[in-house]
Amino acid sequence: MRMKWIGTTLLAAIVLASCGADTPPRRLGFEDNSSVIPSVWLPGHYGALWGDFNNDARVDLIYMGHGSGPLMLAQTQDHDFKDVTGNSGIKDSDWEYVQQKDRHGASCTDFDNDGNLDLFISHGAKRGETLGIKYDELLKGNGDFTFSEITRAAGTMNQLGRSRSSVWFDYNKDGWIDLFVLNHNSDNVMYKNNGDGTFTDVTAEAGLAFSASRAAPADFDLDGDIDLLVAWPLNLYRNDGAGEFVMLERPEFAFKDILTFSIAWGDADNDGDLDIFASQMNKDNILIINDEGHFRAAESDAWMADDDSVSAGVSWGDMDNDGLIDVVNVRSDGYFVYLNDGALSFSVVKLDAPAPAFSKQMRYGDAALADFNNDGLLDIATDDLNKYMLLKNKYMLLENTSTTVNKWLALEFQGTKNNRLGIGNKVWISSNDKLIAYREYTGSSGNMSSAGCGPLHVGVGQNLEVDIRVQWLNGFESILHNVPANQTLTVSDFERDQ
Repeated sequence: MRMKWIGTTLLAAIVLASCGADTPPRRLGFEDNSSVIPSVWLPGHYGALWGDFNNDARVDLIYMGHGSGPLMLAQTQDHDFKDVTGNSGIKDSDWEYVQQKDRHGASCTDFDNDGNLDLFISHGAKRGETLGIKYDELLKGNGDFTFSEITRAAGTMNQLGRSRSSVWFDYNKDGWIDLFVLNHNSDNVMYKNNGDGTFTDVTAEAGLAFSASRAAPADFDLDGDIDLLVAWPLNLYRNDGAGEFVMLERPEFAFKDILTFSIAWGDADNDGDLDIFASQMNKDNILIINDEGHFRAAESDAWMADDDSVSAGVSWGDMDNDGLIDVVNVRSDGYFVYLNDGALSFSVVKLDAPAPAFSKQMRYGDAALADFNNDGLLDIATDDLNKYMLLKNKYMLLENTSTTVNKWLALEFQGTKNNRLGIGNKVWISSNDKLIAYREYTGSSGNMSSAGCGPLHVGVGQNLEVDIRVQWLNGFESILHNVPANQTLTVSDFERDQ
């Protein structure tokens, strides 16, 4: 049985601004579709991850289950999910140490460019007790929900790190995706992909030997090299293009060292560069606008809490397909969408749903976004940390049932001279030479422990056809003209002027 969760704000202002006065009103709504997930009774949290792990054009779902082990769910043709964890090859009880279930965030990519999604699972160290013994999991995907654990052979053990999360990006633009592992109270690790199934620790020379729990890669200054935003505290590191990351000091980045919990990049003002949305420790959320490499704060009543609520996960995604990217925010008083009205104005929609009710000490609520049922609307997967204290966990799938006349595109990338997934690609969507949306594909629509490797979802408003320009990391551009909306499209780095 589905429970309908409807946003309580009718978006008349947005309708008039972007759709015309004679267009039917749009309504943002979600239904609790968690019944399609197998019933579980497990302790744990640390979010969800989307990815097509058997190459059937349907995204599958993994819940991390901190303390109990991951739950791998295969999506069926009927858009429900079945548990395939048992035969996956993810280790459970045959490791060298007994605390192997101290799993945290997971990330996915195609590190060997073979067309199958791989997994990296971060492991803690039982509050430091197993440092030198523990190790993380690097799992080579076989394309059929099974994995081969290759951590030792690949050289990505991370035995001295209390790992919390990881991100993948091609920091040296050699066509092989690299791995950055975030460690709590221990130095992070940067692994360079050697292209032969092995990795080299380049942490020291990259200038990344410090502790952080979250990272968001993006090319903020548009120089062609992927930079790093980290938290906490908040710091921005510029990739110098020669293998080193240099921390920006004040006043170049005035928001340096503020205590942020969750961080995400998105083009809030649709000007062709990426801005930052962050949840702060014990303070309101903050939107930091990037004006050609110069940063300033933008305020909105939409995300200013008037109570003692605590903000956790933030994610960018166009939830109503109008071309303007919105923010999904998990807070202790509920689930919120900050709808982008344009001109840095936002409308708040609170989902009529039970609040996760986490605390300042235990806040790990994240939202992973993907269009799981291929209907052109981004859906939300999350888990409820509040249940962790009761030794159970409610895994949640919130289906987007919004009413809208807007169109969409889902872009998949196929790199041949670049990393296969196209991580780091810049994308411009336009119509009649007018920019509709700018995106940078990071492989993720979530943050920290809720992420994914799904297609890049872009709303295109009411445009029936659009032009697409994709700039790959090696500088090659794929240009496609008069592309019909409402489809999933594969873009390769050998296509030009289609």
